[in-house]
Amino acid sequence: MSGMTLYLQDYTHHVEVESLWQIGLPTTTGDAAILPGHAPMLFSLRVGILKTIPGNTLYCVAGGVAEVAQKTCHINTPYFQKITDLKPAQLTRQLEAAQQLLKTTEDQATHKALQDKILLYSQILKLFTSPKAR
Repeated sequence: MSGMTLYLQDYTHHVEVESLWQIGLPTTTGDAAILPGHAPMLFSLRVGILKTIPGNTLYCVAGGVAEVAQKTCHINTPYFQKITDLKPAQLTRQLEAAQQLLKTTEDQATHKALQDKILLYSQILKLFTSPKAR
């Protein structure tokens, strides 16, 4: 059986990874291993680590949806980044800035967006202390 192609997309960028033997997804019901020839399926994703094989490339994903077919896996997420590209110190500064801004904002939409950002950054930072991210 030939490999799978992963299409990973968020609001600002996308990545296409070909010839994969396995994709590990962080679903809301537990981790799932997707192999070439997988039955068509939709998965709800949680904030977590997506892993590709070969290459053992790790991506942080901020939830979203995965659509799996025979040889493809399409993922739409609000945010994704290679783990090796994430800088915990920068995320910590962004988290602190969002927390400060939350204290002064009165607009409900901005308040909700800041709460979502704070939750996301907090969950991503937790991944750096998780044994799976090492």
